Amino acid sequence: MFFYKKRGLQAPEPEPVGLKSYMLVRVAMDVGEEEWFGEKLRLPEETAWGEEPETAAVPKPAPETRFCPGKKRIPFGGLLRAIWPRRDRGREGGPKPNAAEAGEGQPEPLERTGGRLRKNRRKQAVREQAENREALLAGQAERIRITEAAVRKLALQAAELAGEGNTCYCVYENSVRRALTGEKKNGQETAAVLRNAGTGGSGPILPVIWRRYFEQREFADYGGRFWVEQLMPEAALPHFVILGTAACVPELIEKYAGRMKSLKWILPEADCTEEVQEFVENFYIDSGLAVSLQTIPSAGEFRRLRQICVLPSNIIDFTDESGMGTCGAAGGSIWLDMRSVEEKKRRIQGHGAEVTYISMKEKWKYVQRRCKSPVLP
Repeated sequence: MFFYKKRGLQAPEPEPVGLKSYMLVRVAMDVGEEEWFGEKLRLPEETAWGEEPETAAVPKPAPETRFCPGKKRIPFGGLLRAIWPRRDRGREGGPKPNAAEAGEGQPEPLERTGGRLRKNRRKQAVREQAENREALLAGQAERIRITEAAVRKLALQAAELAGEGNTCYCVYENSVRRALTGEKKNGQETAAVLRNAGTGGSGPILPVIWRRYFEQREFADYGGRFWVEQLMPEAALPHFVILGTAACVPELIEKYAGRMKSLKWILPEADCTEEVQEFVENFYIDSGLAVSLQTIPSAGEFRRLRQICVLPSNIIDFTDESGMGTCGAAGGSIWLDMRSVEEKKRRIQGHGAEVTYISMKEKWKYVQRRCKSPVLP
């Protein structure tokens, strides 16, 4: 099952694609981090999982004022005191007011009434804030419920398309990987993210729902012989360059030797074993084609290569190096990314070199459907 990004959708679009020897279920998704097809699963004031909340000083509210044009602003309480001054009677040395004059049975002063009104307004504001919060939480709970129902429905559809009893793997385009699984590229974040589930506003929502219904392992056998053979028909040039190594490389070289005018093999010193050197010698004896074997200190040196090929070549890339440069590749070359590292595509296309990039993910994304009712093997 290949999940890839497609904007503007209202719901997932699963599509079975018959590819003769295996079944591909391609699913177009429009998701983001804690977002399911435009619906935000997290409240606006909450930070996404893995992010630090922003803190800011809350300004102290200014005292309530009333404004008269052309006059100085004064606090509301001061205005009340100005229009309702206290009487001096009752103080020491002054005449004692009688009960009526003291205000017994009379309406409360405006100053006291105004303070009560402000207090009632504050209570009303607190109640309204609590009601708004409850409404937001209820809306969030409903969006989560709808999302979980949609994920459950998609899982049932995918299982029906894949067929009962067939081994099924998930493949994610990087643009949807983190949103759906909680991981970036190497899977190292998943365990930590799911352990933090349910820890309040900072816990993940969509990855937990997704893992509840999609328990299939993520596909990782890009370097297997079967999947390498799916890309080899694209190697249309007579010159070959192999970067890195895989268990199937010797068999691959022997099978396509008849199409090779030249073969260059670049690999780290640790992978250039006696077995590899012995194979290269025997291959020359059997086929008459000398393999140009080039070693580099470590896998990290692939990004520093300054010359990969001087003639347009099929570059068979078995490396996981995302920072691979293309300045050393001759224009017109065909870059077969056997590991489907999406960052390589961006670098190749951004460099401006006339190099064609091909990978299994690219093939899965754009391959045309060949049959209306594909039959699983």
